[in-house]
Amino acid sequence: MKKYLLFILLITVFLSCSKQELKLPILHTNALDSIYNNSAVWIFYVIKNKDTLAQLNQNNSIETTNWLFNIDRRLRLKQIYKPLKRLLKKRLKKSIHHMEGLKNYFSFADTLDKRNKFLEFKLKDVQYKKPVLKDSNSTTSIFKFYKKYFQLNNNKFSYAKFDSVLNSKKVYKNINFKYYYQDNISFNTYLKIKNNLYKYPFLKALDNTLDFYFK
Repeated sequence: MKKYLLFILLITVFLSCSKQELKLPILHTNALDSIYNNSAVWIFYVIKNKDTLAQLNQNNSIETTNWLFNIDRRLRLKQIYKPLKRLLKKRLKKSIHHMEGLKNYFSFADTLDKRNKFLEFKLKDVQYKKPVLKDSNSTTSIFKFYKKYFQLNNNKFSYAKFDSVLNSKKVYKNINFKYYYQDNISFNTYLKIKNNLYKYPFLKALDNTLDFYFK
């Protein structure tokens, strides 16, 4: 318990120079614990006039580096998708300084060995826009994620069934995947779901997966 408290304290000390508190998502998983040639983007949880806002700070981001996205776990998807979409658009735009091979990562606090770690994501996969929930393509599996349960092609499951559903033969038959996240789930929940999906190599390797949000 003391080690865990020290771990949280170190995060606070690290962020104290900005005089703003940012609570990283908390996961229990193995992931990268160091990224070479990186710069940071911050999206803070701010309360202003009783409203909760996502405050973006990208002053430290450098185009010719790998980007670390530090996003407060208390924020909802509907609060972060606009600043995040703006950043992703900027990231994809090619300039005279553009470099190939740079990657993007979500930062999180790992309770497994009490360290900050990083989960890679692909820019082209994160389409923060409203989708049409019906898909006529028979080779597409549609996942819809809510706070307390998820659906696969309109079949409802508890999150306790997540692994058994992902291991089903029906899922493996499909070659297209779309992930719809309810826009009021927390960023922490969103990252937990993405991490669970990434545990399956056949999903992580696919180039035709998309993230959407819905109300």
